Amino acid sequence: MSKDEVQQDRGAAGGEDQKESFEIGREGEEGYPNRWPEDDKEFQDVMQDFFERCRQLHAVVMKGIAIGLGLGVEFFADYVKQGDNTLRLLHYPGVPADAFANGRVRAGLHSDYGSVTLLFQDSRGTSTSSESNQAPIHGRGSELDDANVC
Repeated sequence: MSKDEVQQDRGAAGGEDQKESFEIGREGEEGYPNRWPEDDKEFQDVMQDFFERCRQLHAVVMKGIAIGLGLGVEFFADYVKQGDNTLRLLHYPGVPADAFANGRVRAGLHSDYGSVTLLFQDSRGTSTSSESNQAPIHGRGSELDDANVC
């Protein structure tokens, strides 16, 4: 998707996305510090653990992709061992129904970057779009075992 297509979609959808986010990356990355809530060490500990578990899962998924492509099982190992990952927590707060007037959406049309997106959701689920076709993803819970790989 080009930058112009993203801008056009955001303009048609009424501007900013209707969501809140919190992002972290690898801890100790010079120039890119994670910014943690000062009064909640437990949140930081849980998120760092979750980040590491997702990094490990990403490595396993990449092994599966390598096997599926007929490459050696460790083909991507050097590319994923450092853990250049982003963990993004998204929250979609309640908004009035008229917030979606004129085609406005929760998150504008976009494509993710990187090799794999691990999508975790609550029981409400989400939807994805491929051009104009909407495909629902039904949520089952929020456990790590319930990941969808997109």
